[in-house]
Amino acid sequence: MKHLKIVCLLLLVSLSSCNPFKPYSISIESNSIIVSMPVRRNVLAFSCREGFTLTDIEKDIYNRFKANTWSSMFYSDLPKTIYLELRCKNSYGQEVTLPLINAGNLDIKDLQKYQEYKYFKGKIERNMSKSLFYKQ
Repeated sequence: MKHLKIVCLLLLVSLSSCNPFKPYSISIESNSIIVSMPVRRNVLAFSCREGFTLTDIEKDIYNRFKANTWSSMFYSDLPKTIYLELRCKNSYGQEVTLPLINAGNLDIKDLQKYQEYKYFKGKIERNMSKSLFYKQ
């Protein structure tokens, strides 16, 4: 009985740490990948809100193309432009959507060459990270 309680407790802890709801969304429009995500304004840059990282977004894009989830809808030799659609709260506490920010290109043929995400890691994340700094 004691072991059953421990197993139930471990299961409860592991399930509570999972977040099946992603606070960001990724969509395709023409030759563009649009990542809509909630952010916080800081002094010099935007930062992701709790619950996800830029690595999570990059991995999600990688996995969707490797699994051919998007390939049939989105296949061409042209590079795909990645845009960030940032959502943040204004000084009144209302959520506003900022104009799209170009976060670079993604070569689908190049992505398909990578056998695992660990070899691809950083290819998109680096550009997204740079794009989160204010353009002054």
